[in-house]
Amino acid sequence: MDIDFLKGAKLDEELTVQTTVPEVRRATLTFCQDLVNSEGDVLCRATVKVACVDSEKMKPKSIPKSIQSEILSER
Repeated sequence: MDIDFLKGAKLDEELTVQTTVPEVRRATLTFCQDLVNSEGDVLCRATVKVACVDSEKMKPKSIPKSIQSEILSER
């Protein structure tokens, strides 16, 4: 996870999280997120890499096809 705090938000300010998924691999996904205020200013930018892991073996596991196809259909 990598987060850059670029600018402060105001109390009660309406904020929007804009998310893209630039990379989908067999067992990992990368999310890029921008936190944006109503004026279009990017306040925070984050990159998050997540992995699918077998809960018993604690080893990488393929992302289920249903999840992959849902994410890929939104790109």
